[in-house]
Amino acid sequence: MPFPQNACCFKFKIEGGDKIPLPIGLLFTLWKEQEAWHGPCGNCQNPTVYGIGCGGMLATGGVIGYCTTCDTRNFYFLGGMAAVARQLEQMIEHTPYRIGSGCYGGCFKGPKLPLYQRLQQLKWHDLPPLEWLDEDSQSEAQLREAARS
Repeated sequence: MPFPQNACCFKFKIEGGDKIPLPIGLLFTLWKEQEAWHGPCGNCQNPTVYGIGCGGMLATGGVIGYCTTCDTRNFYFLGGMAAVARQLEQMIEHTPYRIGSGCYGGCFKGPKLPLYQRLQQLKWHDLPPLEWLDEDSQSEAQLREAARS
């Protein structure tokens, strides 16, 4: 099941499976094991930054994360798109996931509805309002481009 995000320029696959945006199972592993995906916030210094995607352009790229304490966006620099892909492959080599495809300068959005429905099935009560399911939100790449203009 994909994590609901709009900040990852890779799709992943498990042998014999379809390519999907950033899988929740892989994300839990990255948060647990990789400094680039979970660490201290550059703003409040709390160790509560969790990566929600990665990618890049020719010379710059890395992991985009948000602090769960102060809501600050953080960026962990890894290098250009090719360097990010190489390092990501190393980070996930002991998992069943593999990079299935990449998108230069864009992203593969993780839809919100599958996770929302699964949490409803599990009788989770603290769900965001239905407006959260709006799939028309801009990607991180689109937000960065708009900020430059």
